Amino acid sequence: MTAVAIRGTTYPVLLPKLRDPRLHLAATIISLQVIGQVGFHFDLSIAQILISLATCAVLEVAIAFRTQHVLMWPASALLTGNGVAFVLRVPGTVHGDWWSTRGWPIYAGTAAFSLLSKHIIKWKGEHIFNPSNIGLVLCFLLLGRTRANPLDFWWGPMSIWLALALGIILLGGFAILSRLKLLRVALCFWASFAIGIGVLAAAGHAMVARWHLGPITGFHFWLVLVTSPEVLVFLFFMITDPKTAPRSPVHRVIYAIALGLLASLMIAPTTSEFAAKVALLGSLAIVCLAIPILRRFPIAFDRRLALVATPLLIAAFAGMAAFSNSRASAASRPLPPGTLPPITIQPSHGVQTQLDRHTAELIAHDLLASVHATTADRLLVHLAPGKGQEPPYAVAQLAGRTYQLHQQANGQWALAGAAQQAAAPQLVSNALHGTTLENLAPSLGLDFQQGSFRSGVTSESKAMMGGGLCWLDYNGDGWQDLFVVNSYAGGDPVATSQLFENVDGSFRNVTAQTGAGLAVQGDGCVAADLNGDGHTDLVVTTTSGVDILWNRGNGTFRQAQLPAHGWYTGAAVADVNGDGRPDLFVAGYSDPNEPIANSLAGFPTNVAGVRDLLFLNQGGERFREVGVAAGLESAGFSHGLGTAFVDVNGDGRPDLYVANDEDPNQLYVNVPWPGGAAADPAGLGFRFEQRAACSSPTRATSRPRRSGRTPGAASRAPARASPRRSEPASPGGAPPGPT
Repeated sequence: MTAVAIRGTTYPVLLPKLRDPRLHLAATIISLQVIGQVGFHFDLSIAQILISLATCAVLEVAIAFRTQHVLMWPASALLTGNGVAFVLRVPGTVHGDWWSTRGWPIYAGTAAFSLLSKHIIKWKGEHIFNPSNIGLVLCFLLLGRTRANPLDFWWGPMSIWLALALGIILLGGFAILSRLKLLRVALCFWASFAIGIGVLAAAGHAMVARWHLGPITGFHFWLVLVTSPEVLVFLFFMITDPKTAPRSPVHRVIYAIALGLLASLMIAPTTSEFAAKVALLGSLAIVCLAIPILRRFPIAFDRRLALVATPLLIAAFAGMAAFSNSRASAASRPLPPGTLPPITIQPSHGVQTQLDRHTAELIAHDLLASVHATTADRLLVHLAPGKGQEPPYAVAQLAGRTYQLHQQANGQWALAGAAQQAAAPQLVSNALHGTTLENLAPSLGLDFQQGSFRSGVTSESKAMMGGGLCWLDYNGDGWQDLFVVNSYAGGDPVATSQLFENVDGSFRNVTAQTGAGLAVQGDGCVAADLNGDGHTDLVVTTTSGVDILWNRGNGTFRQAQLPAHGWYTGAAVADVNGDGRPDLFVAGYSDPNEPIANSLAGFPTNVAGVRDLLFLNQGGERFREVGVAAGLESAGFSHGLGTAFVDVNGDGRPDLYVANDEDPNQLYVNVPWPGGAAADPAGLGFRFEQRAACSSPTRATSRPRRSGRTPGAASRAPARASPRRSEPASPGGAPPGPT
């Protein structure tokens, strides 16, 4: 036995033998990783794989060294880390970006919990759960489909790569499980799972996926699941863990059959591929938890009772599956009348559904309802996989321009935001004919670069919004300085907000010496003297809350946070209760972790909104949130973007206007509390009453990802909302001069 001496102490070195099944399993998974990258373009980087492997390996070596006083090759830990990396995907990761560390805390955290679970969650000295399985299940349940996704059921059409992958899975599975005498587990699971999924398919179950246009039903649904490479990996290499599977042959058969039927039953109420995959993985966690319970409280086996109970259980399973089964229907439309340009249907790579002529012509009709074309133009159209877990969308090329169209619940194809705005009718005016604009920013020292887009346009919803800016005289020299909110894409905050001091009309970056650099995914800002000390403070809204930069008056800022947890965008300041102190309103936007069930809409309508907040200034840098009590939304939250205080009725009270994204805009009028102080339980002295809402939801045209402008401009730069508001935004295009 090899040994190593460390500081005078000898430690045995434990290495696996070549016949160790763990090495054979590792070779199988690594082969699938390579094929996935080369043949199927997995959205997974080498860095993400290494992070998972290293996390598990380091923990396993450290634990073995401390508890057993040995240096052990972490064969099992590497399998756990490889299993996590093989299944887990972080939205926004792009194939080919080999060293992307996007979402590295998710990979490291999932791998760490998976590895530690077998050392912490134990019963009678043995771990209860399959390590990678329980880690993945908790990851998907806690983070949701917007932050973490499992590997797709469907890898691609039949090809040499798919045949090679299936061959490796089957040959490796049969070879390894035959040696471990666990092959019956895999086969019995597959048989019971195939029967259970068959019952669902016969009952009309439907599933939507990002790689298929419309619901997946019937035999197609059954075939996709029972032949899915991911399901085969699950049954050959995850449920057959010798440490968690039962010991006796009979119990192993019962275990496999129960697992297959439970997985089918848990898939029954789901409608999306994400939910179905989590249900499949979750069924193993449930069965693993049940095993020690049944060992602790064994059930006597009666053959006669089993003969009677078996058909009853089968009938009950079929009934429960059919009762909880989800159904979806695809909207079908006849072809509208009208002349179309020549249409060429291109291959839809990464999508199982290939466009037919009828669907392509429907897409063309819906596109031409907003975009002008002639019979001389040629339309090229294909499908592309949906983003995250969204269904596929159509990509149309017409007259040198590319458009994206998403299918709606009624079957119509709607233009995505940027193309829709470009296609909308434009009002033309000659008032500025001959006027040109010149970009003076570089020559004046304003070299700011938005961090979210440093590597191109990002698909990360929390980063694609861009950021706002505020004019303020932070040092009291009479010149308007510029504060710019920054953001970043990915898990690593590499960009911070920036403060530029105005020095006689030119600017210098004073972020570092003032402490104004916030490493946040920022959106909006507003400047005001919030604590009445004569120095302008800053409020910054972010994707995770609301930050305040308190101006110390010595040229530096102190960072603090308000009690707000969620994604906030617009911000505005006014004295809403007349106590002489400026109060703060922040618009809530979207919660990507709370998707709207069965929604086919695009972002942000397909996720829940976030409640708007109103903070009353209590003095002494203290605030009290009173939004609901003051009459703002308490349920059915809108997706707020821009906001402004304005006295709409001339009564001297600041009223509130909120511009929403895809939801009707809102106008709240500030009125005295009805009934006076006796009827005012919170002692506010005022109340906001919604008097108007836009009759049709309009999308804010100032979203950076669509037009390059600052979102919610009224709420991102300070406006004259009350006497307590500080420096108004400078009119005109030149830098503000001395006040």
